[in-house]
Amino acid sequence: TPTWVAKLLREDVKVRVSMKGIGFVAGADAAFPPGTYVILKSENPKSWKRVTRQLERWTQRSSVRVVPIGSGLTVEGPDLGSSQLRLLPKPKVGLVVGAGTTSTVAGAVWHYLDHRLEQPAVMIDASRVARSEDIGLTCLILPEGSFGSWGGREVEALTGFVRRGGTLIGIGSAVDWLQANGLARENAGPVRDSLLAGAAEEARTGSEEGPLTYADASDRAALERIAG
Repeated sequence: TPTWVAKLLREDVKVRVSMKGIGFVAGADAAFPPGTYVILKSENPKSWKRVTRQLERWTQRSSVRVVPIGSGLTVEGPDLGSSQLRLLPKPKVGLVVGAGTTSTVAGAVWHYLDHRLEQPAVMIDASRVARSEDIGLTCLILPEGSFGSWGGREVEALTGFVRRGGTLIGIGSAVDWLQANGLARENAGPVRDSLLAGAAEEARTGSEEGPLTYADASDRAALERIAG
């Protein structure tokens, strides 16, 4: 499903994600959990026929469930005009590489993004992170590595990135650096169903918590957001 969503977003299709479970009046088959993707015809009038054909082709070779909904009326959860259906931004992903990063982990993440998700990534040399504010990233990934050469400039740049709404992902020892510099809460526990964690394989967890639901993960992220 992330591959589909990435393709649709690259084609300027507006895709929303539900932060809460939704139940429609169509019956039991129209009940969906938090994290369900929603594509509205009203937001994609010009591309609607193309999108529906794409989804039909994709579902023929996938077990992912795609359900057409004939009514926007809900019996449970938010309606289709609610702020709980959040519009996904068109992603522009950056991956930190170069001196200090573990090349095998960075390579695994790049391979996963490029070949599995078909999501292009901008390679950001570790020495240029403090000067990468103006390239419009929505997400920056720090792979396993040693970031001892980074200092106040990098902390300030990454703090500003998160405050502007960017998503910062650390893998393995990168999490330690983020925690030590106030960019991640200590002992926050892992999001165990993280796709990138699976790609990196041995990213440390440091907690015995179970997996978070989509809605709980969103609530936790809101609590951990840097104030400002």
